[in-house]
Amino acid sequence: MKYLSEALQQALRNNQGTVDKLMDTINKMADALRPAARQALTPIDRSCKRIDLYASGEKFAELGAEQKRAFADADMVVADHSTVYSGLISEFDMATGACKVTLDGELARISAQVTDPIFNRPNNPYVEAMAATRTLRFVAKAEQNADGEPMKLYISDTAESVPRRADIAITPQSD
Repeated sequence: MKYLSEALQQALRNNQGTVDKLMDTINKMADALRPAARQALTPIDRSCKRIDLYASGEKFAELGAEQKRAFADADMVVADHSTVYSGLISEFDMATGACKVTLDGELARISAQVTDPIFNRPNNPYVEAMAATRTLRFVAKAEQNADGEPMKLYISDTAESVPRRADIAITPQSD
């Protein structure tokens, strides 16, 4: 009986290592799939209230705002200071201010949200820069990943040159 007990304990110790390795693999896979899950849940609270999942014609899950928040990246940090960025706007929604921007020196586009109150006015600087395929300098706060790279921008203003008060000619008016 003693030998059987020792053999079972040895088997359990060997299995624990395998279980630990499997758990590490599952955690790595879950981390790798988080961006895809977040992207799949993007329409929630934008164009729909929930997403229903079906298998063989049977609904097995309902995903809503709560599940969307659960997939939010805990490693994302919004910078507490504004920075001047320069980039090309390739998409712009005048109803919501949502856009896509390619920052200078980068190849990938990132999502951005224009919070500047003029974003929905005709011929605003954002639309004009996009229509002319012209690089625009703007002030934004960035949602950054753990490496400090901007993943989403919150654009508050343009940083184009604005005439200083001393550069504006003032002509005296006669009564």
